[in-house]
Amino acid sequence: MSSGILRWLVSVLLVGASTLASAMDTHRCHGRILKVGDWETQAEALCGAPYYVDDWTELSYRQIDAQRSLRQAVEWSDRYFDPGPGRILFRVRSRQGQIVAIDDLGRRGGPRVAGDCSLTALQKHQTVGEIAHRCGLPSQRLDLGQTIVAADDRSQSMQDLRHQEWLYPGPRGLTLVIEVRQGRLLGAAWR
Repeated sequence: MSSGILRWLVSVLLVGASTLASAMDTHRCHGRILKVGDWETQAEALCGAPYYVDDWTELSYRQIDAQRSLRQAVEWSDRYFDPGPGRILFRVRSRQGQIVAIDDLGRRGGPRVAGDCSLTALQKHQTVGEIAHRCGLPSQRLDLGQTIVAADDRSQSMQDLRHQEWLYPGPRGLTLVIEVRQGRLLGAAWR
């Protein structure tokens, strides 16, 4: 193979790879592009109101000297969007209001039929946005209050595991209990 053809082939592969990589960091809403680095308010302006929002805060403490430490709160948000029938659900993750990831939920087994809240439809590791899309909002949420605390010589961080039970009233006095941790389904059962 000549060096000219080899260079052309390599350049085509590199352009294709860069296009694929950038496509994962963008999403098209109503003909306009939403991308990583935009602000979460831009997501709503371009794509409409999300059907579910999951907000949480992570705290970190850094020791300045023997008597003082600096506390920093980092605000996180997952906004879930449903672009309509036949379209794939997607999630926009923000840190301090700026978009850091855009995920297509179809690649993660997103709901095929909205409203199907059966135990067979609820699959382990589905996001809270997928659960809300399938089941609606719970009638009650119980916070199980678990936090990871990590420390070294000069700093400490606290991460809320967002461990909850979501309760849905069911037939014959039963309650569907859906356990979630860090925005993902752990398990579901009728009690």
